[in-house]
Amino acid sequence: MKSVKNYIRRKICQKRLCLYILWEIITYVLLNMVLVVVQHNIQAVRLLGVSFVLVFVNLSVLHNVLRIVVVNVLRYVLHSVPQAVLTTDIIVGFPGETEAMFQETLDLLRRVRYDMAYTFIYSPRTGTPAATMDNQIPQDEKSRRLKRLADVQNEISLAYNVEMEGKDYEVIVEGPTKNDENHWFGRTRGNKMIIWENDGTSAVGDTIRVHVDKGQTWVLKGHVLKREEDCGRRNEVNAHDEAVSGSQGDVCR
Repeated sequence: MKSVKNYIRRKICQKRLCLYILWEIITYVLLNMVLVVVQHNIQAVRLLGVSFVLVFVNLSVLHNVLRIVVVNVLRYVLHSVPQAVLTTDIIVGFPGETEAMFQETLDLLRRVRYDMAYTFIYSPRTGTPAATMDNQIPQDEKSRRLKRLADVQNEISLAYNVEMEGKDYEVIVEGPTKNDENHWFGRTRGNKMIIWENDGTSAVGDTIRVHVDKGQTWVLKGHVLKREEDCGRRNEVNAHDEAVSGSQGDVCR
């Protein structure tokens, strides 16, 4: 009887070990699959920017796996495509969120340095399991955490936008702003919003080149480049590239 029990214990331990090894293999494969997808779609990343949903679960293994996947993938993207634009969505105040958990979110935000973050306060909805969970966060505390989160992200967003000052970007025209029909706006390939004074030369849906004069927290302000000015800037860039690479680029006329 004792030998039978020992046999069963050994089988259970072997099964647990196999499950643990299988979990490690799955984690490793998934991480590498994500990296391969990013590698093979790097041109799409350059053109469209990247948006990652930040899922931050404080649950032992799952917590660590998500941290590894998010941080490593984003590090790879930023290393391969320095001009990539990263965005995320964050909800604060989910039931049971401790101050330590919230601080981990802030720390991750500072490490990754997203260009933009769409932040929200958790709101209970009738009929959902979370609405009846224990340890609901008081509304005033959720508001304080949202402000602290916004303060960190706004500082990062402003720094990125200030770095864009003095540079030219292709922009898709979306039309006049809500408050002033004389000022139009559009978006870069990274979904950054640029506002400029309308000179009547562009229409909704056009792709134009805009020079950034001022970077602010949420928007950029600039002016539309005239063809002569645009060609002059492009030829300067081409001349620099030719001097570095030795190959002749296209001439803008």
